Amino acid sequence: MTTLTGTFAVNEAGQPINDHFTVVYTPVAQKVAVDYDTSNLTPAQQATVDVQDGQLDGVTDATYDTATGDKIVKAVPGYTFTIKDASGKSVVSDATKSFDLTTVDGAFALNPAGKLVNDHFTVVYTPVKQTVAVDYDTSNLNETQTSQVKAPTTATITGKTDALNATAAGDTTVKAVPGYTFTVTDASGKPVVENSEKNFDLTKVPGQFAVNANGLLKNPSYNVVYTPELQQQTVNVTFPASANRANETGTVVNKSVTGQDFTVTDLSSYNVDGYTMLVDGTPATSIAAEATDTTANGLNKTDSKPQLHTVTFVANIN
Repeated sequence: MTTLTGTFAVNEAGQPINDHFTVVYTPVAQKVAVDYDTSNLTPAQQATVDVQDGQLDGVTDATYDTATGDKIVKAVPGYTFTIKDASGKSVVSDATKSFDLTTVDGAFALNPAGKLVNDHFTVVYTPVKQTVAVDYDTSNLNETQTSQVKAPTTATITGKTDALNATAAGDTTVKAVPGYTFTVTDASGKPVVENSEKNFDLTKVPGQFAVNANGLLKNPSYNVVYTPELQQQTVNVTFPASANRANETGTVVNKSVTGQDFTVTDLSSYNVDGYTMLVDGTPATSIAAEATDTTANGLNKTDSKPQLHTVTFVANIN
């Protein structure tokens, strides 16, 4: 006070003209930064979270419940978030609901140097684990076909919200099975691959583990269906000269699909009077029921390696 200009002057009554000073302290404006650290997120994840740094506004020593500014940390479907103060103490962990920073117990307090004790909050979003079912539908297959396909009863691929499918782990390979094609569709029924005879890697599917506004996966499942391929029986027929019939090579006499046995194939139309028919060297007039092979024929209408039988004749002895 010794720097003030003036004197201890008195009025006519002998009283000090200025008998007191009044001192009023005013808290100054304070700003606590709200920093969003997205360095752990991919560009796609950053685009979904879509946050910018902000600040809480208040005055010295006022409690946070008086603060204005960017006080709401928003929830993002498919993500949790953690908030820490400047000391590294967690304010909230793994939150899935929006959080109001004015509910934090604390104030715009200063240290002896006049600096804010807590000059910032740090918010970190973490994408949550996502699981996509890989459903193998074998309802169109018989028991034999089901045993050949050996489809898993349960299969899943895993990733994190908005991560690319290329990062998926788990049962990512749909295996090819000889004698079958397979088609994979997504949850909307859109084909991912059709009529494939080669192993298919689900990490090659374009896209990501995207979620909707409710945090649910937009594509929660893939559906895999195996289809048995065409299989054929053929015969080579060598007639006796007296039959006056042209020999046959590779004549298709029966059709089926992988895993579905050929039924008995009647060859009686090849009978020659006075001769006994031999099928694969054994007297017979038919081919017994026979399991199909597993030749990979794709969508072809002929079997590239049919199951061949030989028909010959031996003269009867009277």
